[in-house]
Amino acid sequence: MAVRSISALGKVKGITKLNKEIRRLSKLADSEDVKDAILEIASDMKNDMRGKIHDVTGTAAKGILAKRHRRRGAGKAFIIADYGIAPHLHLIEFGTEQSRKPKKSKVLYDKNTGKVFGTEVAPMPPRPFFRPTLDEWSGGRFQRRVLAALRNKIRGMYGT
Repeated sequence: MAVRSISALGKVKGITKLNKEIRRLSKLADSEDVKDAILEIASDMKNDMRGKIHDVTGTAAKGILAKRHRRRGAGKAFIIADYGIAPHLHLIEFGTEQSRKPKKSKVLYDKNTGKVFGTEVAPMPPRPFFRPTLDEWSGGRFQRRVLAALRNKIRGMYGT
């Protein structure tokens, strides 16, 4: 098979215009609209996780956050578990195999009666919320949402 030289491409009509459009479209990844769309998608994933979590007090759900990367120019969004808000998220996701003694006895303290009602916490079965949400979104749902955001941005650029 013969290899054609790149100089032959210069003879194709409209190649300069095509190159301009490619450069213009390549700037889409850095646009604020796309970054906002990715953060919105991450926020929807966060809400799905919050809906799947077994949480009596509501603290665990508050510990799941969606944030944009801090560096300027980065179009990344993250879903994070803030252990400052909910230090027990991993225990809900993975469960515990054996009973354990809490670090603070106040954990098993009843405010109404003023008494400590136990010294150990029973084993807890895993109640995954993070992994099932990632599996659900990795089946193409995330990609479809990003592509829809890009299509909307392109339509806005070309007025179609």
